[in-house]
Amino acid sequence: MKKFWGNKEGFTLVEIMVAMIVLSIGLLSFFALNMAIIKSNVFSKAITYATNLAQEKIEQLKNTPYANITNQTETGIGLNNAFTRTTTVQEGVPQANMKTITVTVTWQEMKPFISQKQHKVILTTAITQ
Repeated sequence: MKKFWGNKEGFTLVEIMVAMIVLSIGLLSFFALNMAIIKSNVFSKAITYATNLAQEKIEQLKNTPYANITNQTETGIGLNNAFTRTTTVQEGVPQANMKTITVTVTWQEMKPFISQKQHKVILTTAITQ
């Protein structure tokens, strides 16, 4: 039986290099996964915020007199003034004495040095006179 502490043999340079490569691949994979999760969380937060902005506008219009409901565009709203909210009103759709209201909230994904992708959330409702 060999003694563990008395063994004069050590790890070879090749074994150490292989261990370092395996460790590096594992750490790089972990950091790449972590970045993907962070990006997904940021995008989910933006979608939730945009949906809340659209819902807020619909609730506001439900409490507005029927004759005062008109098309509107609001820019520079929300977090970092990054959102644009557009309200489109169609009269007589789907029936007479009804207005179909579509609220669209748009924003651009913030990616420095890369073309920015535009996203949007659309909510639609109908209001009667």
